[in-house]
Amino acid sequence: MNNVKEILDDMRRITILTGEISSVHEESLKKWPYVVFDDVKDVQIKYDLTKDYTKEVGEGYVVFEIDMSEEKIPKDEDFKKRCEMIAQWARDMFWSEIKVEVITKLRGYTNSSIKKGDNGLK
Repeated sequence: MNNVKEILDDMRRITILTGEISSVHEESLKKWPYVVFDDVKDVQIKYDLTKDYTKEVGEGYVVFEIDMSEEKIPKDEDFKKRCEMIAQWARDMFWSEIKVEVITKLRGYTNSSIKKGDNGLK
């Protein structure tokens, strides 16, 4: 297990240094909405993962634009709970301060370390 953690830490450091993600990262990010939501038709990912690597500060962000049928978009709290799963996975993959945004036709969600106390729903 330690070896896996070391590999993930190395990948995280490379991401911090370059601001780029590997194909493994991209594949995972694109699959998460299909796991969390029903009837997903398409997912677009936008990101900026630049940080000040000398201090390892900076938020960075990942945006998930999800195309799904409107009738399958969950109601407020259920939507928020599903988005929080995606946000947690992104924090586990990258770093705890990353901003995660989920956008659908009817609802949006933002989880940002900058906006403390916000319920996340748009």
